[in-house]
Amino acid sequence: TKWPVEPGVWVGLVLLGWVYLRGGRRVRGWARSRTIFFFGGLGVLFAALASPLAASDTESFTAHMIQHLLLTHVAAPLLLLGAPVTLLVRTTGLRARWVHAVGHPLVTWIAFVTVMVGSHYSPLYDAALRNEFVHAFEHALFLGSGLLFWWPVVGIDPGATRLQYPLRIVYLLLSMPVQAWLGLSIFSRETVLYPHYEAVDPNALADQQTAAAIMWVGGDLLTLAGIAFVVLAWMRHDARLAAREDRRLGAT
Repeated sequence: TKWPVEPGVWVGLVLLGWVYLRGGRRVRGWARSRTIFFFGGLGVLFAALASPLAASDTESFTAHMIQHLLLTHVAAPLLLLGAPVTLLVRTTGLRARWVHAVGHPLVTWIAFVTVMVGSHYSPLYDAALRNEFVHAFEHALFLGSGLLFWWPVVGIDPGATRLQYPLRIVYLLLSMPVQAWLGLSIFSRETVLYPHYEAVDPNALADQQTAAAIMWVGGDLLTLAGIAFVVLAWMRHDARLAAREDRRLGAT
């Protein structure tokens, strides 16, 4: 029940929301659903970074794992469904050709996997538990890699390569074995992976196993939810195409 004092997070979220609302008012016909998605993403960011969950992330590996899943698998796709890049382009007229290279599915997939595996099996994770600045960098890294990962899947904003719907499903499916392997590899360890947790928690090994199970099962379930979203979008797309074809045939 302990609420952390995170003025930087509060100000950042309020500022993002204000800028988004201001931009949405300047664009005629901006869909309300996009605004709802974006603010849903901001709400998840608040839950991950400024709620009691954030107050216990340096004491519990399980809490930290839930936090990271919220950043990468919930907040990131919700923010992208708000089409923030599209809003930025339409309100400022900015163009950046280099984002097309960054948004290539091969680049985004490798970046996500590299962050997931590299952060858990490097000194970065334990250092983040001991230093607030490293911790903030780690959170930015997870959110950034999550945004990149879901960018081609959501397929709304310019910049990312727009995959065909079957390829979006394959793209997501290919991430599941990596998450499963990472969770299983941490779960099967007989020693505590991060010295900080071992120093603050006498049950650190059990906590580590719980966190690993959440990474494996929770990560795969959230990915499956993403696949379900893609399937529904695919069905709506085909329905629109069929309706358009019916109107064309009816006009002839």
